[in-house]
Amino acid sequence: MMPDPNLNGHDADVVWNLAAFPDQIIIYCVTRAPHEPCEIWERVNAVSKSTHVTDYSGREYLLCRCDGSVIQNCCTGVSLLGLEPVGVRLMITDMQSFPRRSKLLQSAFDVYNGVYPTRPAQWSKTTQILRDGLIALDCLALGGNHRDVAAALYGQIRVREEWNGPSMKHAVRYLVKKAEALRDGGYREDLLRADPFLR
Repeated sequence: MMPDPNLNGHDADVVWNLAAFPDQIIIYCVTRAPHEPCEIWERVNAVSKSTHVTDYSGREYLLCRCDGSVIQNCCTGVSLLGLEPVGVRLMITDMQSFPRRSKLLQSAFDVYNGVYPTRPAQWSKTTQILRDGLIALDCLALGGNHRDVAAALYGQIRVREEWNGPSMKHAVRYLVKKAEALRDGGYREDLLRADPFLR
């Protein structure tokens, strides 16, 4: 079943491809006796709503929704669809990714424990361009022009002050060109790192 494109990122049952986004929480699933506890599994299920997703290659994922966040878990080991109760083990697969995965696990634990950061998340250059590109495409699809895109991104006051200078117009033109290229197939290379010959 395909995900509903009308749903937002929180509600849609979609997952990041492991090849495109390798920094994921990886859990190793094991069978356990009915009376055998699994602290992680019990804690996660107590505070979140989980959705099981299987991709076209048979890989299993668990989307855990909790307090406005979605935590994606890539599942290995026994299937979550079996009849036996399942326990989970957290995996860190190599030394190089240890610092990133440790930070990722801590962020997930904070969500499960109701601990939230005191400062908002910082946009990386890549995520900022992707976000702004989506806004630009939405503005243009609704009949707006480049100035309308700038107003949505920077606010009317700043646009009024800076629109006649060269840099804001140039930035918006670049953003629109980049967003249109991604929309028209460039996402396969930029986001999914796919072979361009596999169409």
